Amino acid sequence: MRYNDILLDDDLDDLKTKVKVAVDRVQQPELLNKVYSHLRKTTLGGMTQIAFQKDEDAKKYLKRLSIILLDMEEPAEQKARFLREFGRKSFIKERSLFRPDGKLKGMDTWFNGDAFARKFFLQLFSDSALLARPKGPGEVAVAALSPKVTLKQDGDLGYGNLEVEVKAQSLTSRGSGEWTNKGAATAPVTDAFKKNKLDTTNLPTKIVSGGGQRQAAKSFNVTQVIQATKLPLGSQKKVFLDVLQGAYPEADPGILKATASKYPNHTIEDYAKCSFDAYKKSQGFNTMLLLNATDNDVQSMCFSDLDQVQGGKYGTFYMQGGQTGPHARLNL
Repeated sequence: MRYNDILLDDDLDDLKTKVKVAVDRVQQPELLNKVYSHLRKTTLGGMTQIAFQKDEDAKKYLKRLSIILLDMEEPAEQKARFLREFGRKSFIKERSLFRPDGKLKGMDTWFNGDAFARKFFLQLFSDSALLARPKGPGEVAVAALSPKVTLKQDGDLGYGNLEVEVKAQSLTSRGSGEWTNKGAATAPVTDAFKKNKLDTTNLPTKIVSGGGQRQAAKSFNVTQVIQATKLPLGSQKKVFLDVLQGAYPEADPGILKATASKYPNHTIEDYAKCSFDAYKKSQGFNTMLLLNATDNDVQSMCFSDLDQVQGGKYGTFYMQGGQTGPHARLNL
């Protein structure tokens, strides 16, 4: 006969008291909760099977979600209460989280749960075991705790008519809102010079970053190269527009022309708009969600257009491999 065969639920209170006496001797009350949870593993485990199967996205990660919950140090009663609520309510205030207003928001504005639910979300968000999966922990955490949000094949998340690309930075990973255009020409500057019958003798044929290391975009100043031709300003703007069209072929022509019209006084923000629009078109999403985790909070920002962004900071633009942007990076 196995131990689980003779342990009845009626015995648990008495067993918990005995374990508490032992745990109190080493002054580790959190150990009591963990031990008690594992003693109740059969009961709680069954509850996780039932609860997490109520949500299609949570069901895909049922085993990992169950392990995370059972290993938490909070009392078993809190875990049971959370599991009873799971599937009956949304722990995410979707309208707040996915409102594309470009505002920087704290978790209190869009999370709808008690202290235990919040801790579970944070642990799921930064779970290193999920990093190797097709979807990152940020996407899984949001989709699993909201019945109105779904994990998508092409985009990261779906909510209503929004196709949401998620860029998340957890406590166990580095990341931010950055976007690259993999459809770009390998040498848009050279191609633009050839198109305009200009000398390409001193132009690099491609951008190479050894060992996968990113190379700062400022190492190759397109403006200086074009200005060195001594062409009239109007002709220089035409060459610059050709460069932009090669670097960001899927971007809206109006955005590219607007940036070219500012030459040579265009800014990082102008490049970012070209890069973002090309990335949005190539990846097939209409909204971007940035998430940044700290020890007890997750900051968010949602936008569909860079003109909406009211916070954040552009990091160093970079070149990588044959991708010849520059490509944008927006940090919260």
